[in-house]
Amino acid sequence: MSSQMRDEKGAILLTSLWILTILTVLAVGFAYRMSVELKLTGFQIAKLKAFYLAKAGVVRAVATLECDKATDFQALNQSWSNNPENFDRIPLGEGTFTVGYSPAGSDSGRIFYGAADEERKININYATREMLESLPGISPDIAASIVDWRDKDDVPDPEGAEDSYYQSLPNPYHSKNANFESIEELLWVKGITPSVLARVHGWITAYGDGRININTCQKEILLALGLDEHLSDKIIGFRRGRDDRDGTEDDNVFPNAETIVETLRQSLSLTDDEMAQLRTLLARNLLCVKSHCFRIDSIGYLKDERVVEKVSAVVRVEKDQFPRIVYWHEG
Repeated sequence: MSSQMRDEKGAILLTSLWILTILTVLAVGFAYRMSVELKLTGFQIAKLKAFYLAKAGVVRAVATLECDKATDFQALNQSWSNNPENFDRIPLGEGTFTVGYSPAGSDSGRIFYGAADEERKININYATREMLESLPGISPDIAASIVDWRDKDDVPDPEGAEDSYYQSLPNPYHSKNANFESIEELLWVKGITPSVLARVHGWITAYGDGRININTCQKEILLALGLDEHLSDKIIGFRRGRDDRDGTEDDNVFPNAETIVETLRQSLSLTDDEMAQLRTLLARNLLCVKSHCFRIDSIGYLKDERVVEKVSAVVRVEKDQFPRIVYWHEG
């Protein structure tokens, strides 16, 4: 065999080895990519399953609210508000769901398993400046800017802001001069930052007619309405019953708004001034005992809780109508 033939065979062998090496690398790379894509696909499928578990929690909460809507009042010891057996780690398919929340204020850290009515909060579409200023993080100028944002005129309060301010920004926009549709809309208002919104988030709503449910609100909301601290403590203490905890079987309730003073007087002594405070709020139509808008925070868990998805919704429940979702957020 000539040296030329040996060189050609060696070149062919070397080329073949290089081609085999390249194909091997490509095959390994392709296999790795497919492995990654399969894992990602599996993760996306798991996330989708967890999402539908969270949606199932919303459906259960709405169904529970439907069953309770015929009552004349809403209170924290009803099944929609605090029922672990109905809303805590409920098994379904390959996972579980939980519907619950931790209230702001004095009950912060405690978990209620169920929905939370929006009528327990200050409605930013109806609140006075004084009410807004009583909330955490809301300074007088921010309160004035909130009122300017929602009122129908374009005349700014001395401490507020209207179109002239918003049009002067680097990225200008108009003052809305109409009601807020969600509390996230506050981020458009002068002075409201994400940190301010986070501080006030648990105390405000954009849903309902502005009246406060005395059966469900926190002490801080009663103070924001103008009641003094002693009277606010009496109301909360009466409501909580012997165990001094909201959302338990021994809770007392106010069955209707018209008899709030009389109901409280049957259990506690009230001064003339305290009765006058309550009657002033009733005359201003600021108190109620029935809620129509409810926030539902539902979490779906899958695969030993390694995959979690959350859905938040606000649903409006009327006596003679089907429930209507007015807010929806995923994640």
